[in-house]
Amino acid sequence: MCKNTENKIINSIGEKIKQRRTEKGYSLRELGKIVDLSANFLSAVERGINGISIEKLTKVAHALDVPVSYLLSDVDKGINEMENIKVKEIVTDNDVVYEFFLSKHVFPNGLTYEQMCDKIKLLNKLRGK
Repeated sequence: MCKNTENKIINSIGEKIKQRRTEKGYSLRELGKIVDLSANFLSAVERGINGISIEKLTKVAHALDVPVSYLLSDVDKGINEMENIKVKEIVTDNDVVYEFFLSKHVFPNGLTYEQMCDKIKLLNKLRGK
């Protein structure tokens, strides 16, 4: 993912956290106590300096009485900016070059949309769904 887009996503999440924290009337220290994170860390997240793991984001969302999707609601805007940018991965095999273009559905872990769907299907199968 483009570094600029990645930064926009991190900033968007931080802004949403700050907005909701302020609405709830929590200081950084108060929220930090609730979610067992330092006020300094939360401040850095809100300012877009630090990213936040999904585990920590889930705790923050719960403390702020919002679903995680609320905190991620503007993330699609950043990803949509990538829609027209093609991510090019070149793989060489026996002097043959294969080019794979992904116009969307690029996940942070590098998996394609199809690979992600396969993993979800496997998890559902293991759960017995």
